[in-house]
Amino acid sequence: MKVLSLVFSLFLLVSCGELTGKSTGANIVETETLKVGGLEALEISSNTYRLSGSASNGGNIGHRFDFSLNLEVGQSIELVFFANTKLQGGASLKFKREADSYKVMLSLNGVSLTHTLENLNDLESPSFVMDFHNDHEDAHILLWEESAGRGTSMDCSYSVANGGDGSCLLNSEDFAFDQWLSPGKAKGTFWGIIGIKERVKAVEGPMEAVTDV
Repeated sequence: MKVLSLVFSLFLLVSCGELTGKSTGANIVETETLKVGGLEALEISSNTYRLSGSASNGGNIGHRFDFSLNLEVGQSIELVFFANTKLQGGASLKFKREADSYKVMLSLNGVSLTHTLENLNDLESPSFVMDFHNDHEDAHILLWEESAGRGTSMDCSYSVANGGDGSCLLNSEDFAFDQWLSPGKAKGTFWGIIGIKERVKAVEGPMEAVTDV
């Protein structure tokens, strides 16, 4: 049992500095775990799951995370990134499905932002692609829906009216002079979900970022 605990501890400390988007062996766990969205996870408290793998925090590197959600109207799920082992001190993205839209609330270091993600309710299980650049002075988050195409530059914006290309659902730098002002960086390297795990259909990460901004 001590050997298995040691193996699992080493697994949790694996850094993804050599990310390729493919398996690095970090997801092989020789201990009693469960799965969330097809990925190995550890339940650290009631409805709180730390997911397999850890991200690089520091240096000039961003990470990509993919996830597909299974939410009925009125349901929500929270995803946490760059947190400590208890999923504290990181960035939170809480998704809620409403009658005619999805809403996402971003929260980091006491700064929060709520944004409506439109034109998603025709999708039974929307598949999101997220870039999280925690190497900036302020964390930079970009979010796409898998089937909608992706932007690959600072011009990626949900708002064509504000000069963006409209290819992404959210770019946190769109709010630099509005609600999302100087949230700082997330402090950890771990990630996970808080909520009913069946509401996450699939999840994968950390991987190489889509963008290099």
